[in-house]
Amino acid sequence: MSEDRPLFVAREADVAALQTLWSAARDGSSKVVRLQAPFGGGRRALSAEFLRQVAGAEDDTIIWRVNCLDQENGLQWLVRMYGSLVAVLTPDVLRRGKVEMVLNAQLPGQPKRVQGWYQQFIAAMKEAKTDAEKGQVQLRLPQDNPLVGLVEVVAAIARKIPMLIEIQQPYAVNSLGLAMFVESLFSETQSEGKLLQIIFDETESEVTKALFPMPLLDLYDRMADRFDVHAIEPWGADETKAYLASKGLEGDADRLGAIASGRPGFIAELIDILTESDRLGSDLSEVTLASLVPANVDEDELEVPEAPPAEGETKHASAADTGRVMHLAALLGAAFPSNLVADMGGYDRDSIDDLLDAMSDLFEEVQFSKELNTWIYRFKRGCYR
Repeated sequence: MSEDRPLFVAREADVAALQTLWSAARDGSSKVVRLQAPFGGGRRALSAEFLRQVAGAEDDTIIWRVNCLDQENGLQWLVRMYGSLVAVLTPDVLRRGKVEMVLNAQLPGQPKRVQGWYQQFIAAMKEAKTDAEKGQVQLRLPQDNPLVGLVEVVAAIARKIPMLIEIQQPYAVNSLGLAMFVESLFSETQSEGKLLQIIFDETESEVTKALFPMPLLDLYDRMADRFDVHAIEPWGADETKAYLASKGLEGDADRLGAIASGRPGFIAELIDILTESDRLGSDLSEVTLASLVPANVDEDELEVPEAPPAEGETKHASAADTGRVMHLAALLGAAFPSNLVADMGGYDRDSIDDLLDAMSDLFEEVQFSKELNTWIYRFKRGCYR
């Protein structure tokens, strides 16, 4: 990276657009912004740069970032929300004390039920046990409607303390809860909340209509005239040159942008891949993202029977099936359940796990899903998908 300037990750105009929304929100006009870009289109980088600037300039602002996981149900998502909020508030003793003071000050004016949610959250902050190594928080959720309780607690905090919430991959949550949370919190903080919710989104298309959860699509439709939308335009040669310069590198900015379809995340990964292989300064006219995908297979990881499957049995995936398996995985997303790949392709389920493990340069395990009874895998780089 250049010693003269920080890493270039987003246009100043895009950061300024978020700053404008944040200024309005801080003044008491709660906002929700749908930050739109395709996969790899720079949402995470833009939001991170905006939040970095806010954190550097405003000590009092609470920045709460939540990454939703693929195949997550409503309860899992709600637990993640509570855990991540507590994890944000508890490390700083002064911040935790301020939040406790803010909630206690509003107790007398609230119904008994709301008072109970405030008191339970205060207790959760005091009693929560954080495993720094695993990044996990142990806490107890309210038994009385924890979703509404979370809305009430966050709204109470945001009335007195400026708050930024970033929700990544909301479309991964197959639940009504997320849409209810976003809308209810927006409504609860309209009169005096200092809150901006940044929701990662994609431009509406037939694909999003088919893949996004119906509650989320319904929310966007009903709140179209009340939620803000900011679309990130693809990078051109100028932005790619600025990114290269900020890393102290040189390359064919026009061609790099064309290969990655102008998507900032893909451009960054592409430059990393080419730099690692000492090809950044070479002729890129024949390079495509597909040509850079590591499709090698460690066949020692595979146990493929010599005999073909008997009638009624499914086929074992082998090294010869890598192209089809990669295609099916890509159709399902950046992360995907291995059993679904197997069922879509008519493969033995265990053999798909073996093949994905054998392609360790391309895929990695994320977690085991008890609900789906399968491992969740993901592409190691977004551009590989």
